[in-house]
Amino acid sequence: MRVTSLAVPLTAVGYGFATVAVLADVDPETRYPVAVTVVTALFLFAAGAVSRRGAAYAAGLCWLAPIWIAGGPSWARSAAMVAVPFLLPATAHLTLRRPPITAYTITALLAVGHTLVYDPFYDPDCWRLCDNILPAFPNQTAAEWLSTSWAAFAVVFGVAATTRAIQDHRRMTPVARRVRGLPLLPGSVATATFALYGTALLLGPAERPDNPLYLAIFFAQAAALSCLAAAVIWTTVAGWLRRAAVGRLADDLGSASLQAALGRVTGDPSLTVAYWLPSYGRYVDSRGTEVPAEPEQGQAVTSIVREGRPVALIAHDPGSRELTERIGPAARLAIDNERLRAEVLAQIADLRASRTRVVAAGDDARRRLERDLHDGAQQRLLAVAFELRLAGDPAVDMVLQALGELRELAHGIFPVILEETGIEGALWSLADRAPFPVEISELPGVRFPPAVERAVYLITDYSARSATGPLNVRVEAREDVLTLEVTGAVPRLPGHLGDRAGALGGRVTATADHLRVEIPLAGATM
Repeated sequence: MRVTSLAVPLTAVGYGFATVAVLADVDPETRYPVAVTVVTALFLFAAGAVSRRGAAYAAGLCWLAPIWIAGGPSWARSAAMVAVPFLLPATAHLTLRRPPITAYTITALLAVGHTLVYDPFYDPDCWRLCDNILPAFPNQTAAEWLSTSWAAFAVVFGVAATTRAIQDHRRMTPVARRVRGLPLLPGSVATATFALYGTALLLGPAERPDNPLYLAIFFAQAAALSCLAAAVIWTTVAGWLRRAAVGRLADDLGSASLQAALGRVTGDPSLTVAYWLPSYGRYVDSRGTEVPAEPEQGQAVTSIVREGRPVALIAHDPGSRELTERIGPAARLAIDNERLRAEVLAQIADLRASRTRVVAAGDDARRRLERDLHDGAQQRLLAVAFELRLAGDPAVDMVLQALGELRELAHGIFPVILEETGIEGALWSLADRAPFPVEISELPGVRFPPAVERAVYLITDYSARSATGPLNVRVEAREDVLTLEVTGAVPRLPGHLGDRAGALGGRVTATADHLRVEIPLAGATM
């Protein structure tokens, strides 16, 4: 750690020890407010040390200034008188995480100006700074005007800062509130107490240490500032823990995807990870499915780049940007590994889609052939049979037999009954035509995607036509998976039927007397 980075905390520590020494001259009757003042300052200094935010140190220094006014040497009393008003902008700075430049400027002008014109000899209500050594231009009227101006400024700026803190908290997403929104609540209370203090100065009695109104405001300010400091400490430490978890992210990937692990450590359930596949020219998720590169509305994007080339995009709640930007080397290695896995899955998905298109094209060709036979050859043979029947030609029986065979052929090429009645009617029709008894023990009475129905029908049709004995057929749909089970004299299933099930993401398991086909219903639309 550099020496310069130690200057501020060392100054704060020295100031604190000096303040403890000054307490020896403080009136014993004020020991409880003094103790509260010291404890609150310790909280603020601790917040500054943990978060490395100068506003916390500044608030602590200004908060201790009244003790110096009451018991320090003359030069320290005058300097502390200048410091006291800066507590308001320092508190707003610590709460809102951005410096209120205008408030600091106005406070400096009012505080320095008041100290230069204030002469305690002319102030009958003096109870703090009664031996100011800095009045270069003593003027009681100007001093009173500046005091009133500061009170009015405290009311206006206190209300504005409180409103801004509440609005910021309401506009934050849930993740942002967890990450950095906690200090806004006690901070808004603290700035509100300054507005109340300014109102009391404008409308109430003169400030005295024994006045119950000012004493109540003091304790409210002390409580709010202590809670603000504690919130800053908690938020900072929680951020350290989250960033450490992000840096060790690779260790958490044993049982979860990178997206799930990163969402867990950042507290952002909406977080998504997309991997860039240069060979495909698109982004995919961990399953290899193409995803859009643009984030959803209200999300921010963090790009992971290696050697100038995109690796991944992390779409996340804006409140978790600080965490996702601190992804460590181990997590980047995990991103690379999962990107390679996603690329393999994308290749598998493309292969499956290609196989699906081939099967769909085959079904279309079979459908056209069945319609051509039905509308062409069958109709002409039927007309010939009708003419022969009118002529009394004995060849009519041969024509009718050929017509029946043609119908059977057309029905085998593409099952029209499947499109008309679905699985239930089509399988009962197969059972009626099978060379051996086919017992159907269970059938769902609902329709499924056409591709799934065709796969089940064609596999059952082949099993019924090629069986060497009785069969039992059972079809069940459960948890988005349709299952076909054929038991008995089950024939060996040809490769093209297995490919048909595989094109739908299904799985075929076969033994000597049992055939089981599982086809997922999700995404089966061909």
